[in-house]
Amino acid sequence: MTSTNRTEGDAVLMPAAELPVTGATERSGDSVAAGNGIDLTVSAERLQITTEWMRAGRVRLRRQIETDTRTVEVTLRREVLVVEHLPATDTPVAATTEAVDREPVVIVLRQEVPEIGIRVQAYERVTARVERVTEDQLITDNVRHEGIAFDDARKPPTAR
Repeated sequence: MTSTNRTEGDAVLMPAAELPVTGATERSGDSVAAGNGIDLTVSAERLQITTEWMRAGRVRLRRQIETDTRTVEVTLRREVLVVEHLPATDTPVAATTEAVDREPVVIVLRQEVPEIGIRVQAYERVTARVERVTEDQLITDNVRHEGIAFDDARKPPTAR
């Protein structure tokens, strides 16, 4: 893995993995003998992602009444008066005059009429439930990491 060194002022920044740790080094006035290194801890940020449940919305279930128009064909019956004319027979005339003086004959005719009734009947059962759906989502964020800066006393500073 190759990387480029970054320069800030006269110091050279290198990733910690490429840092040479040889030779004598001074730190805060302390001297370290040749062959002994200095341990420095380098930190890096890592994305740490957790999840939590939050309210995403509410759903209200209610029954809604819709009105449809239905047309049903129904057979209805009715009575009609049928008058039959028959030829006269040998009936005496006196008998017919009595029939003229009598009350009129009343015949009641009947008919069927539709009676409309509505009956509520269950026709469907609806079940509502909550299902959990899993989906993958890419999370992008910036993380920082440390490098080691050191002054190389063996090189003269470069002119800018």
